[in-house]
Amino acid sequence: MCKRLLVLSLIFMAFASVQAAELVHRWNFNGDLKDSIGGADAVIDDIGANNVTVSESQATLAGGGKDTSDYIDLPDGILNGIGNTSITIECWATQLSVQNWSRIFDFGSTTTDNIFMSWTVATTLGNDRVEWVPNPGGQSVDGTNAPYDLGVEYHIALVIEPGLVSWYSAPAESDTLGEAKGSFSVAGALSDLSDTNNWMGRSQWGDNTANASYNEFRLWSGALTAAELQVNHVKGPDGVSPKGVAINPVPVNKETDVLRDVVLVWESGEYAGSHDVYLSTSEADVTDASRSNTLGIQLVQGQTVASLDVGRLEFGQTYYWRVDEVNATPDNTIIAGEVWSFDVEPLSYALAGDQIAVSASSTAKNSDVNDLINGSGLVNGQHSTSNLDMWLALAADFTPTLQFDFAKVQALDRVLIYNQNQTPEPSIGWGAKDIVMETSADGVEWTVVEGATQLTRAPGETDYASPDEISLTGVIAQHVRIKILNNWGGLPVGVGLSEVVFYAVPVYARQPMPVDGAVAVEPVTDLSWRQGRQAAQSSVALDVDEAGVAGGSAASVTAQGNTIAMTDLDVELSTTYFWRVDEVNDAEAVAVWSGDVWSFSTGAYVTVDDFESYSNFSPDRPFQTWVDGFGYSADEYFPVANPGNGSGAAVGHDIWSPSSIYFGGDLMEQTLTAEGSGQSMPIYYSGNSHADCILSPSQDWTVAGIKTLVLFVMGDRENAPGSLYLQINGAKITHEDAQLLTKGMWTQWNIDLASVGVAVNNVKNLNIGIESAGSGVIYVDEMRLYKAAPDVPVAVDPGSNGLAAKYSLDNNLNDTSGSGLGAGTIVGSAFYVDGLAGNGMGLSFNGTTDYATLPIGGVIASANSITIACWADFSNEGDAWQRIWDFGSGEGANPYMFLCPRVNTAGPVRFAIRSATVGESGLGSRNTLAKGWQHVAVVIDGDTRVMRLYINGSMVDEGTTGVIPSELGNTTQNYLAKSQYAADGLYQGAVDEVILYTRPLSEGEIRYLAGDN
Repeated sequence: MCKRLLVLSLIFMAFASVQAAELVHRWNFNGDLKDSIGGADAVIDDIGANNVTVSESQATLAGGGKDTSDYIDLPDGILNGIGNTSITIECWATQLSVQNWSRIFDFGSTTTDNIFMSWTVATTLGNDRVEWVPNPGGQSVDGTNAPYDLGVEYHIALVIEPGLVSWYSAPAESDTLGEAKGSFSVAGALSDLSDTNNWMGRSQWGDNTANASYNEFRLWSGALTAAELQVNHVKGPDGVSPKGVAINPVPVNKETDVLRDVVLVWESGEYAGSHDVYLSTSEADVTDASRSNTLGIQLVQGQTVASLDVGRLEFGQTYYWRVDEVNATPDNTIIAGEVWSFDVEPLSYALAGDQIAVSASSTAKNSDVNDLINGSGLVNGQHSTSNLDMWLALAADFTPTLQFDFAKVQALDRVLIYNQNQTPEPSIGWGAKDIVMETSADGVEWTVVEGATQLTRAPGETDYASPDEISLTGVIAQHVRIKILNNWGGLPVGVGLSEVVFYAVPVYARQPMPVDGAVAVEPVTDLSWRQGRQAAQSSVALDVDEAGVAGGSAASVTAQGNTIAMTDLDVELSTTYFWRVDEVNDAEAVAVWSGDVWSFSTGAYVTVDDFESYSNFSPDRPFQTWVDGFGYSADEYFPVANPGNGSGAAVGHDIWSPSSIYFGGDLMEQTLTAEGSGQSMPIYYSGNSHADCILSPSQDWTVAGIKTLVLFVMGDRENAPGSLYLQINGAKITHEDAQLLTKGMWTQWNIDLASVGVAVNNVKNLNIGIESAGSGVIYVDEMRLYKAAPDVPVAVDPGSNGLAAKYSLDNNLNDTSGSGLGAGTIVGSAFYVDGLAGNGMGLSFNGTTDYATLPIGGVIASANSITIACWADFSNEGDAWQRIWDFGSGEGANPYMFLCPRVNTAGPVRFAIRSATVGESGLGSRNTLAKGWQHVAVVIDGDTRVMRLYINGSMVDEGTTGVIPSELGNTTQNYLAKSQYAADGLYQGAVDEVILYTRPLSEGEIRYLAGDN
């Protein structure tokens, strides 16, 4: 048994009562209010004119006054009915407009017995609240989630555990949900809550009801971890189902415009040994069918693979399907799946008005011939009666003629003609009656359309939805002409039409991937497109010359399907390409359909591993890809255990041992990451250690002009020394910096692939290794391949140029810069402690009474540009909105600039600056400042008004500022460990080496201050 399995087994034995969270209620609002898991259906309380509407995908509250606005009511006792001391509330929702104190949800019975999350505090979009009262005395936290930007869907979760409430929120489209936005301790329990008013969007108070849409709402029995919530975040609102059922269908549920030759694919249920598949155009039949009564729609029974080719389906038809999972022997239980649906592509598609030019022999005053093709007055297939939405010829034009010219030749299937439909139509008869319709491919030779001789008279009513449909049977044409011989009134009072809609068979290549205009495309993927309906093969032209692609002079290759590898086209990095797909079939009347010219730009690099996809869950645990000395146990994804490579490496934090500071947390590192990254991979070493990755499939590192492998590595100042190496297919490259393992900052490692010594056109094996007699941890992030790698930042001593203040904090608060500033002052009982090794002493603050003041107001008043740097050892404990430093002149509208180690009680690092007249500009990191000594620096360039935030020598954010330091004036309250605002917490931790320059230091100079020296 490997170490991880043994540790995990011991923990399960010690905590046998702890169970994984189970989804017990789910409302997905797909056309109804049903609870698809627990049967506890919601209802709409109809109490006023502001109604709740339920669409195919969500429920929307109109919002407004509490007494006039409908809301969604969940069953009484829904929380306590779960019967667990831990519960997770999870939803995907969108705030549409600000309503006073409106709720995301509010569960309880009265204003003094409820738990809620609000969209806003009062009507302030930039503030929100999480609250539980009484519990006892009430707990609430403001401002941790806001703003919930209007019109943006958010993934929101509230986790209730004994003694603790924590919450999460992030835009649904974001890559990560992130760590908890906030939390508070509670003395009461869920069983103390009387949850008889369980409301979505409605408050127990007299507050306004929310104007918001809910895509999905879930209740879990048990507390989901941050990692589990992240998995849900990636899967999205439709990404979970009861255990054992088939999930993640392709086509996705309710998908439209699906290829008629579709292959059905799904993800097997947890216990499935085989699958039964049902398909029909009848939803009822798919719902009711079973092995005992297949209703003639069972396609397969006992199939072992999770995909099925169902043959050619009917154009324009809606199909329903279900996959039943049959458990493996000896159980053989059949778990009925959900009923999914999709719509098959139609035979033809309406041509957009911007692809058609229309002209008329005459047009009456207040009429526009373009209204025939622009959809004006046409809503949901019904045409209006307004004369401003249709065309009318002059009365003197006795045989008016219309001509429609398409942007390119089309294979026309049919045309819908809505006749003139003004209200007086039944009595006047402006509508066209007898017509002649002709088509032409070249505008010279015309062919009469058989059967297009007379149009139906319109009713002159607003629900006109019965246009004439004229079949064109795939005629090849670029021009259509309609000659109107007379009208239905029989008098020379003019004649007209309302709308003409042409449908064409899609014979051209369309829907390119990458999408037209895409950027940062990796050139080791495929080009793909949706083939034209008649194509036997495709001719693909690609070049950097747009004119050559458009004009046909660019070289082309033939593809038998709808994809071609970019590597077959010699696509390189950092280049813009133009491409065109011509659909070819010599057996058709038109042998070649020449496509549009599309473009894409390749990115600067190809990702080998960005370490973002790893999680706590199999098969995505990092040590299942980067195998360490301990290996991993067998499971459903890895039927054979891996004993490990026998070295002293351990990949990932120890989340299993109760004594570990990472116990119950994340395997991947969430705080110490390379610039722009969400997580990095820790590798712990003890003696000689290595982590091994087998690339499957192997990779060709000679394509796309690739020259250099780049990876980012970070050591720890407490590490035992040693050397770091990388092996590529067994060839070993050792990093030249012998101090790398003991540097607490990210280092960019560029490896010239030409110097590796082995061929890199078939890279299968990668090994990251440490040679050391001791132990420690390194972090690895962003492994990429470049054509021209970014320059490696070089540390530069900033010297004394512009040095205005330096507080080394070596048992005193003296300025040692030589600028002549006076000493600072300690307030409270702050005391000196050992600082970072080699830096002497630092100053420690207790977070309750301690802070210090610095006499630097004059420095700030005279500085257009500034750099403020220091070392900080933050405890990540204590009150909200702590400051490492805050230089300003008081609360309210007074000027300030500050640096927070975390926003509120759980947010990221934040820098902000404002003057007395100009509002706040700010920067932030992804995460809270890590524990241990970290170097933090803020740079403001007064000439460009660009500001930058650095952590451990790496820039983590950059932006423009509306305020520069001199515009703050002579600041009077220049604090270490204290905020300008009395309500904010005092800093709990230590500070060392506080340095101010009156110039913007470069990245290299910041790296020097951060220890790269």
